[in-house]
Amino acid sequence: PQGEGRVVVVELMLQGLLAHLAALEITPGTAVGVLDGEQRLVAWSGRAWPHEASAEALFLRRPRDLGVALFDDARQALEASDAGASREPLRFASGGEAWWGRLRPFTLPGGGEQLVAVLVPAGDLLRDRERQIWAVLGLTGLALAVALASARRTGRNVAAPVETLVERSA
Repeated sequence: PQGEGRVVVVELMLQGLLAHLAALEITPGTAVGVLDGEQRLVAWSGRAWPHEASAEALFLRRPRDLGVALFDDARQALEASDAGASREPLRFASGGEAWWGRLRPFTLPGGGEQLVAVLVPAGDLLRDRERQIWAVLGLTGLALAVALASARRTGRNVAAPVETLVERSA
C-alpha cells in the first residue's frame, strides 16, 4: 500500500497437473496436451505418449522430438483451414488415422502463450455407433412385434362376435 512491490509465487506441481489431465480422459484414444509458446510440452495425457518415458523425460520437450507428430499435424491442419477463427472442432489426419481436435491458445497473464489441445480419434467417436444402430433396430423390431400381436388379438376379439352372429343368422 505504501508503494512497496510484492511478489506472489504460485507453485504448481507437475504430477498434480498430469493427474488432473489423466482424469479428463474423454475416450481411450484421446490425447490432451498443453504446450508452451515454443511448442514444448508443459502437461499431457493420452495414448500419444511413450508410456515407458517418465514425466521428467517428456517435460519441456517438443512432441515431434519424441516421435509424436499428432500435435504438429493438428496445428498444420488448423493453419491450412479457416477453423482457426471458429469455435468448431477440426477434422484432420495423422498417422493414417482420422482425428477431431480443438487447439486453443491461452494467453498467460505475465506474458507468453500456451496452447491447449484436445485431440480425439474419429474411430473413438464412432465406436459405439454400430452397437447403437443394432439396439435401435432391435427395439423397433420388438415394438413392431408387440404391435402386430396386439392388433391380431384385437382383430380376433372384434371378429368373434360378428362370426357368431353370421353363423346364427345362417
